[in-house]
Amino acid sequence: MAGIYLLGAAVFEVVFALATNATEGFTQLWPSLLTAAAATGGIFFLSLGTSASATPSGPARAGRAGPGRGAGPSAATRAAAPSGSW
Repeated sequence: MAGIYLLGAAVFEVVFALATNATEGFTQLWPSLLTAAAATGGIFFLSLGTSASATPSGPARAGRAGPGRGAGPSAATRAAAPSGSW
């Protein structure tokens, strides 16, 4: 069930990103309201997905962030650092 909630959060995240583009600096009422509703829905479903099972919040956030964003700068920093400096 947690996977379904996380999938719902991902869908809301896509709607949020597309609606943000249409707000034209939050000067358009309906796209702005859709953006706020999508952000709220995404956070709601993310909270359901992480509390519904033993899914730790780290993998849930990494899955929601999408491919390529899970590694982040910390992994690149660790790879470039000389061994023993950590």
